Amino acid sequence: MTEFLKNLDIFGKYFYLNLEKKDKFKSIIGGIMAIILFLGSIGVIFYFGQDIYYKTNPLVSNSVRQLDYFPFATLNNSNFLFAMNLHNGSSFDTIFTNKSFIEFRVTYHGVSINPETGQKESFNNMYPMSDCNSSHASEADILNNNLNSFQCAIVDFEIGGMSHLDTYKYLKYELKRCDEATEDLYNITCAPANEIDDLLFFSQIGVITQRLIPNNGNFEIPVVPSYNYDYYVLSGFYADGKYVQNSIYYNPSTVQSDTGFIFSDITRNQSFIEFRRSEKEERTPSKDYFIFKSNIYLSNYETTSIRTYIKVPEIAARVGGLFSCILE
Repeated sequence: MTEFLKNLDIFGKYFYLNLEKKDKFKSIIGGIMAIILFLGSIGVIFYFGQDIYYKTNPLVSNSVRQLDYFPFATLNNSNFLFAMNLHNGSSFDTIFTNKSFIEFRVTYHGVSINPETGQKESFNNMYPMSDCNSSHASEADILNNNLNSFQCAIVDFEIGGMSHLDTYKYLKYELKRCDEATEDLYNITCAPANEIDDLLFFSQIGVITQRLIPNNGNFEIPVVPSYNYDYYVLSGFYADGKYVQNSIYYNPSTVQSDTGFIFSDITRNQSFIEFRRSEKEERTPSKDYFIFKSNIYLSNYETTSIRTYIKVPEIAARVGGLFSCILE
């Protein structure tokens, strides 16, 4: 056994005279150190080799930069969802959707340049909202977040720019009282004003926003949706003749996956719209039919997340570090 351990010694020192016809002096301690180094190297290679193969624990670096321009991006039902409801009390037992009392709608608003005349033209296109269903989100997301109790809209709109520029576009989600425009649009008659007030004074507005977030533990699905719920008690501001103005800012974001075994190689690059911030304030309406507004903007920030998987040089560096520790 003693001779076996000596033969394993890779740390033996050279000497100029032969000792028992051998060019190196080998010891038992050196053999034990060689075994430790071998087992440690196998462990490091196995650990990081699994990470390279299964791609579950990448090194992640994030960067945020402010752009010197305001970008544009298209919102659709695959990358964006905003839902509202009006309910009684703190539960969803009673959901109000009667258009004789209230109306949910989304408005596509902004200014663009007419390509034929070269003149700036404003637009303000209104679209109704309806019960959230599988055309707005997946069945699992609808079930897990109780979305079937909310109002959604089919969206496919480009947003971006800012109001001081020649072109800007954004979405406005609105909850309003029934008024003459509602009557004309749906061919209905609004309920008496006092009945609408009685309904609203004891109700709450529920709001769900979808926020796409990086999914670093899954190589195949780099971005997943997360849903945020918020609510507003109307008696807190509506009784004072005010409404809530909510401004939500998103920014363009990218998740890059670097799977190069030796050199950098971005093999997956997915862009999405990332939630940045939300601002809320109470306002006095110029008309008395607004109850809640939420404007959707695109900010001039850009986020990049790079998922880097362990490479051969990094494995060699870890093994080398282990080797240095043993020698010390």
